[in-house]
Parts: sequence; structure tokens; C-alpha cells
Amino acid sequence: MDDYQGLKAAMIAAYQSMPNSYWHEHHIQALLDKFPEGQVVLKVNDEFAGCALAIIVDGDTIETHHTYAQITGNYTFDTHNPNGDTLYGIDIFVTPGFRGLRLGRRLYDYRKELCEKLNLKGIAFGGRIPNYYKYAKELSPKDYIEKVRLKEIHDPVLNFQLSNDFHPVKLLKGYLEGDKASSEYAVLLEWDNIYFEKPSEMARTIKTVVRLGLIQWQMRPYKDEKELIQQAEYFIDALSGYRSDFALFPEFFNAPLMAKFNHLNEPDAIRKLAGYTDKLVEEFAKLSVSYNINIITGSVPEIVDNKLYNVGYLCQRNGSVQRYEKLHVTPDEAKIWGMGGGTDLRAFDTDCGRIGILICYDIEFPELSRILANDGIDILFVPFLTDTQNGYSRVKHCAQARAIENECYVAIAGSVGNLPKVHNMDIQFAQSMVFTPCDFAFPNNGIKAEATPNTEMILIADVDLGLLRELHNFGSVRNLKDRRLDLFELKRNKMNKLNIPAAINLKILLLAWVLFVLCPALHGQTKNSREDYINLYKGVAVIEMERTGIPASITMAQGILESGNGNSTLARKANNHFGIKCHSTWTGQKVYHDDDKKNECFRKYNAAEESYQDHSDFLVSTPRYKFLFELDVLDYKAWAKGLKKAGYATARDYDHMLIKIIEEHQLFYLDKQSTTLEMKLSGFQQPSGSSGVKLNNNVKYVIMQPGESILSVAKRHDKFRKELIKYNDLSNGLELRAGDTVYLQPKRNKAARGKETHVASGQETLNEISQQYAVKLKKLVRYNHAAPTDVPEKGTEVYLRGRRPFNMPVLNSTNEKPGGPAKEKPIDNQEKSSDESEFEFKFNDN
Repeated sequence: MDDYQGLKAAMIAAYQSMPNSYWHEHHIQALLDKFPEGQVVLKVNDEFAGCALAIIVDGDTIETHHTYAQITGNYTFDTHNPNGDTLYGIDIFVTPGFRGLRLGRRLYDYRKELCEKLNLKGIAFGGRIPNYYKYAKELSPKDYIEKVRLKEIHDPVLNFQLSNDFHPVKLLKGYLEGDKASSEYAVLLEWDNIYFEKPSEMARTIKTVVRLGLIQWQMRPYKDEKELIQQAEYFIDALSGYRSDFALFPEFFNAPLMAKFNHLNEPDAIRKLAGYTDKLVEEFAKLSVSYNINIITGSVPEIVDNKLYNVGYLCQRNGSVQRYEKLHVTPDEAKIWGMGGGTDLRAFDTDCGRIGILICYDIEFPELSRILANDGIDILFVPFLTDTQNGYSRVKHCAQARAIENECYVAIAGSVGNLPKVHNMDIQFAQSMVFTPCDFAFPNNGIKAEATPNTEMILIADVDLGLLRELHNFGSVRNLKDRRLDLFELKRNKMNKLNIPAAINLKILLLAWVLFVLCPALHGQTKNSREDYINLYKGVAVIEMERTGIPASITMAQGILESGNGNSTLARKANNHFGIKCHSTWTGQKVYHDDDKKNECFRKYNAAEESYQDHSDFLVSTPRYKFLFELDVLDYKAWAKGLKKAGYATARDYDHMLIKIIEEHQLFYLDKQSTTLEMKLSGFQQPSGSSGVKLNNNVKYVIMQPGESILSVAKRHDKFRKELIKYNDLSNGLELRAGDTVYLQPKRNKAARGKETHVASGQETLNEISQQYAVKLKKLVRYNHAAPTDVPEKGTEVYLRGRRPFNMPVLNSTNEKPGGPAKEKPIDNQEKSSDESEFEFKFNDN
């Protein structure tokens, strides 16, 4: 109990609304004495991240009405019954700094695995309904629970329990004394262990049906290892989304990184490639935990005692990292690269049974797979790399034979595509497959699944380990049992294993420690401090203020709060600093992350700046925030209260949280840094004062600076003058002036999703609206049955994504702006009188 004070601090942080509701040391000690397996904590760099406490009770006990005090024996835990049949959850929490990282789900997964291991009927606990107080006057607890179940009401606790496969059984009145938020109600929630067997029978502790994910990797150039890891993470994310248990990469999948060493001879180039191995293994170890999937890294080159080997790593989702070696190297590997064969052959225990891994050429030696079969493997994984169809056929047919001989599943995954700038890696051929034994319970041809030849893709297949047990004992033929061991035997010679340097051993031990970390953001990395985050993104916030009129202090405070100083999973893996979900309007990249529900879709950006821009555009384009733009840009308190009033967040003190962050770090000074313009507009706002390239509707644009012309902008960005005239619909003689948007690419046929119409101000032409939304002018003309020079009357809806419905009146418009006809000047004329200004501007005193 040396760590009790740290645990106490974590409990207080987790239950800030109930600071005195923490377990005392004697409570924790009692639980450890009675049922140590039921108590689990998560620690990150010696800091408590979460905790789960449980006891075992008799199922009949919870069938009747009970309170929290009763089920815990008035907090003595004397109700714990080692011979009971139900795991009862006493407490579970994740501290605020580590939320959003799937840790709660991992704690529940631990409980479920424990339940299966102990052969218990299921899990039960009383779940609070902390948002019920908001609806207590109008809804009964039963109606409230039903609306939460139907997603009509959000309850942070109940929603999370339901998303983790728990189902409500009954309502418990007066469950937890003093729980005012829940009106002292709780929902008895249960999870059923479908593997439960009567005590006289053996409990099932290993998954029976295992989902395999094979990555048929395309060789393509990568500028650096980060880009390659990003591509690998894409596939891991996809397989995790399909709940795969394994992700198998091919042999030498990182070979494209040798392109930068193509000026060297082959042996030197691959030794340079070996320099990336430590970093790749570290990243894969984090990804395996983050995405809850066991990753087999194919193979990579590694130097041990100045000798080159072909090795791979099994990164398990429990945090452990284990190494395997290619024992037989091909003649080319030995001759061209100077590569040697390893000596370590072993099976690996995983949460999905025992597995073996043989790299490419090793599958062509049946002794190896038979040794692994003798060790009891269920699945044999074969990452391979072949350049021709005959080479591939050797791997394929040998792998299929191994599945029959050893009564196991065999999964093979290879690479496709060409690498013209990498010596000895010119071409690849592959067709990834999953093979089975050949008997009545399996496919007739012994092929469970197969990929399209020579096409980048993922292959997913479910394999039933239970069928192998039946095959071993009752199959039509029994290859393993029927061996004539009286005539022959296969034995393993004792050999010294590779002398792996201490640094590599230490690396493996440290990576195995991820089991306790369960947090890829912090393993091998330093958390961003708030000061770091401010220094990184304050310039972006100021640019967004200049573009939209949203105070930089508000944007920074929201980014800090929503992204946890940039340390959240979404911020790190998707550059999403504001937790913006996909919704039906999003067509860009996506990531999936557990939030209110499992695997919710969130937007993924190429850079954090895009997230900031999208957040600003959301506030600008959403009607309920329109009133905010009437506020003073320097009045951050009014903005904070306005965001709370408009319902930006559900936290009751959201405005105070923003204000506190702003004042603690004096972010209000950022609001005074703009030397350009303050603009108060009701729609999309024209950026100004910046010569950098930005995006609008995914179209690149710049802001014309004072003294510039279309010709000078074209030269600056390596464009032809006539291209910019065409892109910006200027062929009719209209001009652009300082502060106007200049598109460097053709505008889109439609506005961004969610921007269906534009409400006209009465002072803008269709051309100007076209520039605001980066939509081609001819499309707006067609959608709205109008002329290019039309000025829609105030209040008229201008359609931006499709034709105006026939039952709608035609576009009300004039051919003149208020105050006289629209003027035309030579395109490159930069003079502009004050009475022709398109917007009303006010200069900052600073």
C-alpha cells in the first residue's frame, strides 16, 4: 500500500463534485486481502490514470432490491463470496487527464476477461444516472432511461455503460445515499458471460473465434519514416474498426525507405534501413495498445553484433513486445545483402491462442512448422516478400501444405507494387490468403479467404479455434495423432541464441511496460505543457481572429480545454483539437474513436491549422452563434458566456473554465495583436492581411496585398495571369483589390457540405458570393437561374450546392448594387475609393 496517497489523489480528481467520496486505505487493503484479482489500477509514468474495484457475490443477492451499502456489507466487503457466480463492480474511474484514451473500455475488458477466466455468470453493478436531475420534474426514471437508450438524451455514465455491452435489468431506488444528481436512483446493469459453464466443466479462457487482418501492402515512395508509419496506422485503424484481433504486415514492408540510400551499394543501403527499426518497433508497440489489436510487424532488418538479420516483432495489445527471427535466408539475401539466419524458433501465447510466425522462406521447411505444431500453435502467420509468380507459388503451396500437415490455420501476407529507385527491390507480386485444414468443417479447397492478386487491400477473415480441437480428435484423418513416432522423431538442437545487445533487451522490457501505461500519447513522448501548447498555436489563433473575428483568446482556451493541451488522442492522431465529429456533411479523412458511443466518427486533418480553421468556420456558419459576432472582439468574458448560452458545451461551468484559462495565461493580450482589420459579418468572412496560402472549400487561395496586381500574384505563385483570371471569374472585366481573395486553383462546383444556401445581404453580386464560398460563378448562375452580375435582394436565399427547387420563387435580384450601378475597372487597377468598400471595416488602434 505504498502507493495509497497517489491513488487517493486520483480518486479525488476523478470525483471532483464529491471530494470526500474516496476509499480509505483500510477499504483498499480489505479488497486486496479478499480478492486481489478484482482490483486493478492503471499507471502512466508513475501517475495513476484509472482504477477498477470489484468483489464476487451470489447472483441471487442482486436479484432482490439492494443498496450500495448493503451490497458492500456497509463498506466492509464481507459480502465477497469466493464461491459466488457474479462479479460485482464496486467502483471504476479514469482521472480527467487521461480521459478519451479508451482506458475505461480497457478496464471493462479486463473485468470481462477476469469473469471468463473465473467462469462467472457475468458482471453486475449499480450505474448512476448523473444527468437525471435535469429531467426529474418532467420524466420518471424509467422514461429517462428509455430516452437515453434511444439516444434522445445523453447521460455520460449510462451511455458509456450501454456502449460497453451492458444492459439495464432493473431500477434501484435509494441506491447511493447523497447522490443528488441521480436523485439516489441507479440502474442495475449486467453483462452476461456467454462462455459460462457449470462448475464441473472447464471454463473457457481463450477466444474461440479469432478475426485475422492481413495487410496486402503496396510498395510506394515515402519521404520519411513518419509518412510510412502514418500509412501503416491507416491500415491498423481500419482493422481495429473491424474488431480484428491481429494485423499482419508483410516482410520488409519498410523497404521503400531505402530509396534515399540508393546511391550506396546494396549492403550499405540495407544497413542504413536497419537504423529505422528501433523507431518502427516503438511506434507499433504504441499502436497495438492504442488500437487494441495484436500487430505482427512482418519483418525488418536489424543489426546485432555488427551482423545483419531479418527479424520481426509481435506487439501484443497487452503491451508486451516479443521478437522473432528468420532462420533461413535466401541465397540473394546472403549474397547481395550479407544477411545471416537467426536461431530462435518459438511459439507465442496471446489472448487469442498460441501462434507461430515464420518469415517467408522459412515456410518452405516443414520441420519448423512441425516443431511449432508440437508446441501447440493454433495459427501460423507468414509475412513474405516475393518478386515473381513462381516465387509466390512456392510460398503459397508450402503454406497450404503446412495447414493440412499441422492441423492449424495459416495466414500469409505480402507486398505488391514497384520500387524503381530501390536496388534489389524492383518488383513485387502477392496474393494474401488464409488457409485452413481440409475437412468437412472447413472450406472444401482449404482457403478461408483470399485477396485480389497484386492489389493493395486488407483481407479480414474469422477462424474458429474450436474447430481445430474437433479436428485433432475426430477429423476424417488425424495427421498429428497418426504420426509413426516409433519410426522417426523430430527434435530441436540446442543452439546459443543471438547475442542481442543490452540496449535492444532494455527496449523490449520498456515496451512491455506499456501494459501498465495503456497510453500511447505518453509512452516515449513528453506531454505538452499548457505553455508549450500556447506557444505552438497562438499564432494560428490570431490568424483565425483576423479571418473571422473570433477572439484569439477564446479560440486558444477552447483548444486547450478540448484537446488537453494537445495531448488528447484526437489531437495527436487526427490533428483534431476541438473534437469535431464527422456528421453527414464531412467528406474528408476520418478516424474512429470511442466517445459517447463506440467507434464514433471524427474528422481527421492534415495539420492542426486546418482544425482551427474548421472550428472557426463552424462558429461563423452556425446560426445559433450569429449573435456572438455582434460582441466586442476584446470582450472575452462576453464571448465565453455567449458560447455557454448558445449550448456549445454541456458543462455547467464551461464559460468559467474558459475565462479561468484566459486569465491565468493572460491570453487576452492575443486579442490585441491584430494589426489588420476587425470584421463583423454574418457569413463567411474574407480573410485579410496575410500572404500565406490557405484553403476554402478545399481550394487554395491567397489574399491580395496592397500594391499587388493579378500579374504579380501569378508570378509569386508560379501561375499564368490568364489562369488566375479564369479561376476567379474575372473575364467580364471585374477587378480584384487589396484584401480580396485570389484563388490559385479552379473553384468547386458546389459549396462545402452543410453550406446549402447563402442569405443575401442585398449588397453583393453572385460573383462576390462565388468568391466567398469558392464555387464557380457559372454554377451559381445555373443553380439560381440568374445572371452573373445579378445582385440578389436582401433576405433572398442563394443556392450553393444544387438547383433552386421549382416550387421556389425565382431569385429576386437587381442588376445594380444599392447606390448605383456596379463599376468596372481594369483588372490590375488597385485604386479603390472608400465609398466602394465591399465591407464595413474598423481599424484596430494597435
